[in-house]
Amino acid sequence: RAAEWMMNRWLNGRFRFSLRLSGSRISLPFGLVLLMRLGLPMTAFFVAFNPIWGFSWYFNTESWATGIYQKLTELRVDAWRASMIDAVMRAYGGGDELFRIEPVGISENGDFSFLVIGDPGEGDASQYSLAARYLKLGQNDDVKFLVVSSDVIYPAGAIEDYEAKFYLPFQGFGKPVYAIPGNHDWFDALEAFNANFLEPKAARAAIEARVDADLNLTSTNAHRINRLMTHAERMRRLYAVNVGTQRAPFFEFQTNDFALIAIDTGILRTVDARQRAWIERVLERSRGKFIMAIVGHPRFAGGRDTAETDEEFATLYKLLTSYGVRIVMAGDTHDFEYYREGSGPRLTHHFVNGGGGA
Repeated sequence: RAAEWMMNRWLNGRFRFSLRLSGSRISLPFGLVLLMRLGLPMTAFFVAFNPIWGFSWYFNTESWATGIYQKLTELRVDAWRASMIDAVMRAYGGGDELFRIEPVGISENGDFSFLVIGDPGEGDASQYSLAARYLKLGQNDDVKFLVVSSDVIYPAGAIEDYEAKFYLPFQGFGKPVYAIPGNHDWFDALEAFNANFLEPKAARAAIEARVDADLNLTSTNAHRINRLMTHAERMRRLYAVNVGTQRAPFFEFQTNDFALIAIDTGILRTVDARQRAWIERVLERSRGKFIMAIVGHPRFAGGRDTAETDEEFATLYKLLTSYGVRIVMAGDTHDFEYYREGSGPRLTHHFVNGGGGA
């Protein structure tokens, strides 16, 4: 009898599951409910055991969540960025000079240093173990500013994560901090990045423009925008981090003989038409100078050319090479790598600088 009871229980369960599976094929709501019921216990299992295993990009539930965020946002980045650029230019009534940073203490002809940190925003020991080093370097008089070259905040660029993953590690640095976003920073439509890194006037214009670009079909409203702006201002004041002075997720810096151009390549390694035109104008006025580019994604990583199957991305790097850019540095890939391309006056040094914490 016990064997018969167990067999009946198994058959009933198996038939019920088959019926649910069949229903999920013809009904989207039914399918979503089934996925939730099947997925939540597995997620709970991973969450429960993750502290025992330690951090793992594969078994960490945040990594699985970011995959969903990426699919939801990746195709909208260029449209959002273009709308933001237009809105900022309308707000200021100016041209390309809007997107030029001007850190203090640098003469047109004098030497200076600056730091570049890629992918810092974990908020754990991997990030904090480096903080003492760049805080110490920042005390040197010749160091004038710092650039975060991608992925300021993991896993999804949320405003709530900025205190632990940005302001606390950078507290005491003192010099200006600039940034270009990585793919993770775009997962919240760049709202938190804009609120923290852009001038308040530019940040508000950019966030409102993104909402308009999405026809107001978003949970972001005037109340949320005010909350974002208030939170960012409070963090800047509380931790005295010199941030919030750029006007876009890209920028340039120029002296008489040096040009730095920072390029946002979003999630899919793309630039919209407006940023591309801006890049071309920056490169043109940088002719004859030593040019360095900081790009959201690397051309060479893991021993291969990542642009081989991406014509648009390859075109961007060809443009940089055609103007004699000598150093290209990118984050996104979580390690340090170095490659040489070309030779002589056409030699380009490629750095992957993604060891800032990820």
